[in-house]
Amino acid sequence: MLSPRQMEIVQFLPKGATDREIAEALSLSTRTVSNTLHRLYDRIGVSSRARLAAMCAQGELRERPNGHPRRQASTGRPGR
Repeated sequence: MLSPRQMEIVQFLPKGATDREIAEALSLSTRTVSNTLHRLYDRIGVSSRARLAAMCAQGELRERPNGHPRRQASTGRPGR
């Protein structure tokens, strides 16, 4: 599952947008877009922008529900 920001960035891929175009549309740096996409390639296990774009277009990527962090923070107490 992707964060809302990751999903926002990935939505541009099926349209053929470049990192620069995505960055301008979302008011991000080009470097932020590039780094985000490369981390997603590793995390999802794809080796190309085209494959990630295809997965997005086919609805294979989902956004993580709001309010549900990827990892739960430890309370520092056993059993909690």
